Amino acid sequence: MNYLCPITIYKKTGQKKGEQIDSKKIAKHKTDIFRLAIMITPNSNFVLPQSIFNDLQTFVEAIKNDLPGNQMFENLGVPNANAQDISNLLIDSFSSTLKL
Repeated sequence: MNYLCPITIYKKTGQKKGEQIDSKKIAKHKTDIFRLAIMITPNSNFVLPQSIFNDLQTFVEAIKNDLPGNQMFENLGVPNANAQDISNLLIDSFSSTLKL
């Protein structure tokens, strides 16, 4: 589950108290998450500890109005990728309990 590390890092980067939020770091972590998420298949089912699942939900909610643009996916070699579909796939593929 190491590929979920950017989600936790994204959350911590945006929540450090008393420090300026570095928008470049936030953008990098968001790009990392989507870069890794494009490898998830629609039938994937991963069980996460509740705290990490909560971080995932927080991330998806935080970026729902600031999804990556097509240029990012073109740069990654997947020009037909859709950010909203990938965001939905993150929630659909990960849960805090096993889906039967």
